[in-house]
Amino acid sequence: MKSDFKYKAFISYSHEDSKWANWLHRRIESYRPPKQIVGEVTTHGPVPKRLTPVFRDRAELPTASDLSELINAALEQSSCLIVICSPAAARSQWVNEEILAFKRQGREHRILCLIVAGEPNATERPELGLEECFPEALRYKFGVDGGLSDVRAEPIAADVREGKDSKTDAKLKIIAGMIGVGFDALKQREQQSRQRRLAAIASAATVGMIIATTLATVAFFARAEAERQSVRATAEAQTAQRVTDFLVDLFDASDPFGESRADFTVRDLLDRGSDKIQNDLAHEPRLQARLLTTIGEVHTQLGFFDDARTFLDEAYETQTSILDPNDVQILRTQIRRAWLAVETGNYDRAQTIYDAILPPLDEGQLYSDVLEPTDEWVTAVNDLGVLQWSINDLKSAKSSLAQALTMGEDLYGADSLEIATTLNNLALAFAYSVEFESARPLYERAISIRENIQGPDHPALSHVIMNLASTVRSMGDFEAAQSLLERGLRIAKASLEPDHPTFANLNNGLGIVLWKQGDYAGALERLEHAGQLYVTAYGETGPGVGNNLQHQARVFHSMGDLKQSKLLYERAAEASGAYGPGTASELAEVLEKLGDIDGAHKHHQLAIELASKMFDATNPYLMRQVKGYEEFLQRNGLEPQASTLILE
Repeated sequence: MKSDFKYKAFISYSHEDSKWANWLHRRIESYRPPKQIVGEVTTHGPVPKRLTPVFRDRAELPTASDLSELINAALEQSSCLIVICSPAAARSQWVNEEILAFKRQGREHRILCLIVAGEPNATERPELGLEECFPEALRYKFGVDGGLSDVRAEPIAADVREGKDSKTDAKLKIIAGMIGVGFDALKQREQQSRQRRLAAIASAATVGMIIATTLATVAFFARAEAERQSVRATAEAQTAQRVTDFLVDLFDASDPFGESRADFTVRDLLDRGSDKIQNDLAHEPRLQARLLTTIGEVHTQLGFFDDARTFLDEAYETQTSILDPNDVQILRTQIRRAWLAVETGNYDRAQTIYDAILPPLDEGQLYSDVLEPTDEWVTAVNDLGVLQWSINDLKSAKSSLAQALTMGEDLYGADSLEIATTLNNLALAFAYSVEFESARPLYERAISIRENIQGPDHPALSHVIMNLASTVRSMGDFEAAQSLLERGLRIAKASLEPDHPTFANLNNGLGIVLWKQGDYAGALERLEHAGQLYVTAYGETGPGVGNNLQHQARVFHSMGDLKQSKLLYERAAEASGAYGPGTASELAEVLEKLGDIDGAHKHHQLAIELASKMFDATNPYLMRQVKGYEEFLQRNGLEPQASTLILE
């Protein structure tokens, strides 16, 4: 049987059951099999460390007799099929077609079911008046003629209907079927593993307090709004009380030491909170949307990006249907949706949102001139600046971030956490512009503010420390850079999950420093680990991937392995989405050494073209690109072309 499936599972469901599909998708992808069985070979192959990715989201399919190519391809690339069974699923043409398509591949035994409503095989007992939950393709075995036979099938099913399996048991039954172990054996291993994880509860409690604090902030703003606007005082006070009640109820049910809660984790708390928001607050859409925005932001901060986008999009859809278009709650949700898009490299989506929420500016106008310095507008202008330097529009980035700094100092004062964030981002824009002397004091001021307010070991410090390390490394102080990065790692290890994107950035930085110091083996070890973390967090072409591949290419270049270096530079260009001048000029150098003069010529010209869009004609970085190109032409007896044009 094929073992290298792209997806661990394909979840088939009616859109009426999308909440159950979302719940199961989150539970499966966040599940880690007990260490004792990881690698154990079962009838379904070795037990993996993680059950990810799972295919779930799909566009609404047109009315046609065949599934789309996308769905068929996903089914072929999925190790098993999970069907959310309900009366809606039993009526769904597309759920039935997906089951048939999967059975045609000869993998009928790899279909698992989760019953959420209705009754199995109710069509056999019409006198009871029950609704069938199994689609027809599930109820009968596949025949040799390529269609359903008359032989009844007995699908493997977990059952979350009232009085049946608990959610935890249902999840474990599905997972047991996915990895090919017995449910009882898996549950026993889980219980053993949970006892060894009790030490992690303190960490969960800490993150729980972060969540509680974040959610409590919603209550605070609601009360503050009530005081400022007497017309809305009663409604807002009620909202604040409902938030308080929600928090009390959430944490009152979260006793990690209870007999049934020995497996309490950070993700459990997040999932419980999101489930309660979506289910218990279904009849209070205003409050539900506000809390979905908050829980979406928490997921973003913890690196759970898929869930974050789901919650924030749902909050936005609800708010736009019930609130005035100018309501500040919509603006807050839009800002968080845009930032998530920046964080995950979806720059077109981010730009679309910023275009929608920020006013157009006339020639010479500044946001700081036309916008009130509110928390929302300061955040939006700051985040726009981050987007701009992410797409190499450094001039605009420095302008936007300088405006955000001005607005922020008017609003928060000179020494607030918000100012520290903007200082870090403005420093990044200077660093990307190769203006390191301007960047360094901004980083140092940002670190000083955070240390004074949050202490020397707060996780937010690791980001600024990492950026400062990059700048001092670029200034030639490799020992100081290494010391800073090692401090950042110590801070991150104390508070973040080991696959958090912060570790990718820190290891990437350490790899570069080790390369600069001539430790090529150590550099590759760090860089390859960082690359794996980037791909896990963002995908094969996401943020950081191209930069990481470029640095790996540099190491191989230094080692004299030009073919591997060329391959990695080319992969970096594809992954980054925006081929930078550094990648182009370095690849040109490798191609020249390999004897590909035409290819080298092309990439030198491209490097100058890209650099000229980012920098003015007097910028030292652009001048170095031009000088490098001229030296290339002289070495190879070619006539100068682009350099003259660029400098005119």
